[in-house]
Parts: sequence; structure tokens; C-alpha cells
Amino acid sequence: MQATISNALPLTSLVAQAEHIFEEVRKNGPKIITDEGRPSCVLLSHEEYERIMDELAEAEIEHIAAERLSKPRQENEYVTQKELDEEFGFTEKDLNGWEEVEIE
Repeated sequence: MQATISNALPLTSLVAQAEHIFEEVRKNGPKIITDEGRPSCVLLSHEEYERIMDELAEAEIEHIAAERLSKPRQENEYVTQKELDEEFGFTEKDLNGWEEVEIE
């Protein structure tokens, strides 16, 4: 998103009208704060910030997964169910009631 006149806000206005501006950001979306006419930072609601951070985290996880899936695996890189159970201390009793999942 590029800075536009409609969402630019001088730093002096932010200080003078903070309560009104915060409400406007919650209702209408981010504001670009300018300092001497140049974009300086972005003011956005906490909800929008959380949404952006969640999307970024999901994109990073998808990128890592795609990268890992694109590389061939060697036999010694696989871990058996028995090894996982031993490493994390799972017993048959712990796994009772869980649906079995087949992994290809």
C-alpha cells in the first residue's frame, strides 16, 4: 500500500487530536503519519496489527513447509512412531481414544 493524501496525517495533528484519530483508525483503517511531509510510520488498530502478524506467521510457516517438502529426504532423517513415543514419553494409554491418522 502506498501513502496517499487521504490517509496521511502530520505528526502535529496526531498529538493534538489523538483520541479522535484513534477512533477514526479503528473505524476506517490505518493512517500514515508524516513528519515534515514525509511518511514516517503507520498507525493502525490492534486488531489490524494482530491480523497482519497472524498472516505473516502463516506465510512463514507455509514457506518453511514448502521448502522442506521440496527437498528429498534420506532414510535416516525419518523418525518412527516408536521413537517419537519414547522421546516424548507417550504410552498406549495416552493414545487411547485418539483417532488414527495415516501419513503418506
